[in-house]
Amino acid sequence: MAGRRSSSRPADHRDVIRLNLSRLHFIDFARTFAVVLALLSHSLANTKVLDRVGPDFLYITQFIRTATPIFVFMFGFMIEFVYATRARASGMASIQRRLRVRSFQCYFGYCLTSFCTLLGGHQSLYKFAASLAFFGNSRFGNILRVYAVIMLFTPLLVRLRLRYGVRFVVFCLAGVLLSFPFVIQLKGVDFGVFNNPLNLLFGVGFSWGGPSVWHSMSFVLSGMLLASSLTGRAETLRNAFSRFYLIALGLVSICAVAWFPLVHDSPAEAWVKFADFTYRGSNMPGYYLIGIVTSVFWITLFSLLIGTRELSRPVKFFLPLGLSSLFSYTTGNVLLNLSGYVAPRVDPTLYTAVFFVSVLIITKYIDRMPSYEYANELMHLRFPRRAHAEASLAAGQRSCSE
Repeated sequence: MAGRRSSSRPADHRDVIRLNLSRLHFIDFARTFAVVLALLSHSLANTKVLDRVGPDFLYITQFIRTATPIFVFMFGFMIEFVYATRARASGMASIQRRLRVRSFQCYFGYCLTSFCTLLGGHQSLYKFAASLAFFGNSRFGNILRVYAVIMLFTPLLVRLRLRYGVRFVVFCLAGVLLSFPFVIQLKGVDFGVFNNPLNLLFGVGFSWGGPSVWHSMSFVLSGMLLASSLTGRAETLRNAFSRFYLIALGLVSICAVAWFPLVHDSPAEAWVKFADFTYRGSNMPGYYLIGIVTSVFWITLFSLLIGTRELSRPVKFFLPLGLSSLFSYTTGNVLLNLSGYVAPRVDPTLYTAVFFVSVLIITKYIDRMPSYEYANELMHLRFPRRAHAEASLAAGQRSCSE
């Protein structure tokens, strides 16, 4: 019988292999790619090397400008892939506290980044204090405050997603895209002291900068929609990947249909404005439509090149950057802000290499640092002494039983 089964096995083993989410290695690679690309973008900005390149800088920025979209897109992807899957299996209570803690960690990472901006001499004490309440900005890491806000209502998002299915995600995505023309009308309204907070939340007011929380939901919902193909009822890899590519094509089609009423520039002009920060700084629809398409392109490319294949050892060496994305991203921005004075005065290639090696080493070996357990308990909003006492009691009980 065994020989019979092996002889009748189809050429494409995806037909018979049951879906195992832990075997989708391209997702870990995509997460790592998103973090590396985001930190590379910030590193190049820190060295100011793009200012010395001249008009040719667009050849570089059109690549690194896809960093934020894929970074936020993968954030939404993991909401569906991890939190919705866990809530479906164990109930909403299993993710609510975890999401609140994650929101706190994102906000703490943002505050730490802003504090290092102050230490690096890039902003005043007043601007630092204003940034903590979202009345000002940090230098790098502003996306963390967007994550912190989104994480607060993610339990509601997941609850409605599980109750109404994928159609709820599609409905919300369509609603966000359709709202863009109305939000743009409020961009020229002066809200006074509330310009910056309202720009952060909804992309309105006189403040410059993006993405806003509301506009970022287009990336988040697109990521959730694509991930739903892998967390649905598909029982085999072939079925799952077929749905994955079908939804990827659907997302690109949605952006193509939305392009004509929302974007009034030619595709070539829009691509330049996407690359040179014009679209992002003004929260223009073109930035989000192009961002969705480029994110779908990257993750679809990784699914084709990697899929379920085991990652090579050199690639695995860099995976901690993606698997601990919040920590590595915050660490990278902290180092960039602290070294902002030195960066333009050294060789940019050497600086970038040393920077990434430093982030990787810190991320890989942070758990060996003194007082790591104590700090880790605090970051998870647990009282360290109580946690230590419980661990000691458990250890004592084990020794007694032996």
